[in-house]
Order: sequence, then C-alpha cells, then structure tokens
Amino acid sequence: QLPSDDRAPSYVEIRPDSDPGNLAVGLVAPDGAVIPVRTIASGTFRNIVHRGRLIGRIYHVAAISGRRPYLTLAFAPTAPVLDDDLAVNGRGLLVQAGLWQIELVNTTSRSAAVRLEIQRGDTMPGYRLRGRQAYFEDPDGYEYDLGPVPGGVGNAVQTKDYTRIGAGSYVTHQGTNSAFTVVPGAGDRLHTVGGAFLRRIDPTAPPGAQDPAVAAQYSSYNSRPGHGTPSSGARSGHNRALVGLQASGVGSGSSARFSGSSAAAAVVSRGLVLGAPPGGLEDATAPGRLPHDILRGSDPRD
Repeated sequence: QLPSDDRAPSYVEIRPDSDPGNLAVGLVAPDGAVIPVRTIASGTFRNIVHRGRLIGRIYHVAAISGRRPYLTLAFAPTAPVLDDDLAVNGRGLLVQAGLWQIELVNTTSRSAAVRLEIQRGDTMPGYRLRGRQAYFEDPDGYEYDLGPVPGGVGNAVQTKDYTRIGAGSYVTHQGTNSAFTVVPGAGDRLHTVGGAFLRRIDPTAPPGAQDPAVAAQYSSYNSRPGHGTPSSGARSGHNRALVGLQASGVGSGSSARFSGSSAAAAVVSRGLVLGAPPGGLEDATAPGRLPHDILRGSDPRD
C-alpha cells in the first residue's frame, strides 16, 4: 500500500532463498493496469512503466561479502518532492497511490520461499512531514493492541491502536532491522541494535543492577534473519511521559527527540568510540569497555 502525499520513494526488498534471477516479477496497479512479469539478470535493472510513464525500477542486487543476492523494487514518490515540482516539471516522476499488487512467479521446478521487506520511509517526529510509510496490506494483519499476550504476539507496551500483528497474518516484525552500527577497520563486524526501555535509571548502580529492560516501542522485535536477538541493546527511553532521548537539533540552539532503535544505534555508536582502546576500535566491544546502560549480546526484552 503506497500512501498518498508521500514525498519520499518507497522500497521493497524481495529476498528468495534461491537465485533471484529465477524469480519473475510483475505488478498490478491500483487502477488495474498490469505490468507483465519478467526476470531480471544479476547486476541489471528493469524500468517500471505505468500508462506510458516511468514510475520506478526493479534492481537485481548481486551477492556481496557472502550476502545473498536479492531484488529491490523502487517506487517513485506519490506526491511532488518540492512544492514547485508541479509547476516546473509538470507531474514529475510520480507513482499512483493505493494498493499495488506484487506478482512473483518461480520459473524453475524447485520450490522457493520468498521474504518481502519494506524499508522504513516515514518522516521522524519533530520534522516537516515529507515521507509516509508504505506497508503490506493483510485482512488479518492489524489488530487492536491491548499490550502483551501469551505467545509473544503484540507490542511490549499497551498502545491502544491498530498496530498489533494478528496471529494468522503473513506480516511480521520478527527478523527485521531498523538500525545498524558498524565498527570501521574491524572487517565485517556488524552490530544490530535494539532499543531498550529501563524502568529505573540509577547511574551509581553496578552493571546489571537495573530493573529488567523491555523493548522500546517501535524498536525491532528481532535482528538479522537467522539471528535470534540483536547483538547490542541500548537505553532509548526514560519514562512514558516524555518519549525517547533528547539530542541536538539541526538549527542552532535547537533540540530533537529520538526513540526506539534510532536512538539506541546512536548510543551504541558513541559507546563504541568512547570505549575504544588507543589505536583502534577492534576491541571496543570487549567486556568492561561498553557503558553499563548498553546491553551486550542480549535481547532488550529480557
């Protein structure tokens, strides 16, 4: 579902468990127009043309550093990026808002499992609204949330809105990423970060003495596909009354608040730098080097 008034492009990653070159991709537009299925060779792309206008592309991203190849479906914005785009460029490069159907055809005789992921694209709170979040539509996908329920279904806190993923839905938050931090000079050392909410903050307490942490609202439920938990978690909220952590704003003398893994990634990045030994960051994650409010190698919900 591509929302109206979205001034940012939307991206869908199509990740099969086999060669993406054997996967033919087609689309059905909200107005019923059909874009035929076609395969995309490795390292190439296919233009998406709707009613004679270019509205996006499908890229075949080759394997890099052991990462499996995958397809990226890129949609143009549904609204002009700049206020004067309509006057200067006519309609510009825009895509029709509404429900787009993605058709996948396996061109081989072997079975294949495919995971689709939508990249984060909405504007962060406190900034001028430019991007709105695309999402997967599912009749069983979104239920009224009254907090945690047995089996782990539901948000960590009671949100009282329709954001809980239904038990029978194909949509899930598990296995997704929303923030990364990387240690330069340490090979492919990649950290996946989850946001943690600590109910009581005592800076004089020794490590592990705080009350149990819970996952911050909007933080990822899981880490990289195939990994059970984030490699690091960091405090990204103090209390319910004031969401997130305060940070420097863009303008001089201004400030902004960040929450979830957006804040946690910055906290962990700072901890890696401050805890680095002289001459490099290779051992920055060694025990005793990270600040005590960073949870090393544990799920923030534990």
